[in-house]
Amino acid sequence: MKMLEKLAEHFSSTWKLLSETNKFLAKTSLMEHYETEFTQLRTVLKSHQSDREAIMEIKQRVIEIRKSLRLSGYDLSLVDHDLVISGYRNDANAQSHTRMVMFIGERRIWSIAGEANHETLYAYLDAEPHGEVKQSHFLWYRWEGKALLLSGSDSETQANFDSLRAWCDLPENRHLILRHMKERHR
Repeated sequence: MKMLEKLAEHFSSTWKLLSETNKFLAKTSLMEHYETEFTQLRTVLKSHQSDREAIMEIKQRVIEIRKSLRLSGYDLSLVDHDLVISGYRNDANAQSHTRMVMFIGERRIWSIAGEANHETLYAYLDAEPHGEVKQSHFLWYRWEGKALLLSGSDSETQANFDSLRAWCDLPENRHLILRHMKERHR
C-alpha cells in the first residue's frame, strides 16, 4: 500500500507542477509556444498514471521549462498575482495607498515610494543613476493580498496614465511591474 500511495503522491505533484506552470504561461505571450506540448504532456500523464518512468520524464520536462523561464527573468512565484490598474486617487488616499514615482525603461523599472509628495519623490528618483527612461509615472499603489492596485495621482496626466495602461497590455510588462514591486515595495 505504501508504494501505491507514493506513486499517487508523485503523480499528483507532477500534475500540480504541470498545472501551475501552465497557469503561469497562460499569463504570458509564451503560451502559444508551449500550448501543444502541454496538451501532450497532460495526455501522457493521464494515460500513464501508474508508469513511474513516464511520470518522471514529464516532471523533468516541466522542471526544464520552469528553469528556462527563470533564466529568462520570469518569477514563477507570481503565478497567482495580478496587476489592477484603476482610475485616479488624491491625497485623501494617503491612509490606504502609498505614493510612488515609477520610471520605465526598455526592460527595467526604477521606483521610489514614500510619504513625500510626488514631485519630491520624482526629484529623488531622477537624481539616482538609472538607464534610459521611456515613461515616468506619478502613482498610488496598494497590495490587496496578491493583487497590486495601481492608480494615477493628481500629478499624473491622462496621456501618461493611458500610456501606462497601454504598456501594461503586454503580459510581460505586467509581469515586469509585479516582479519589481514584489522585490522593492512589498
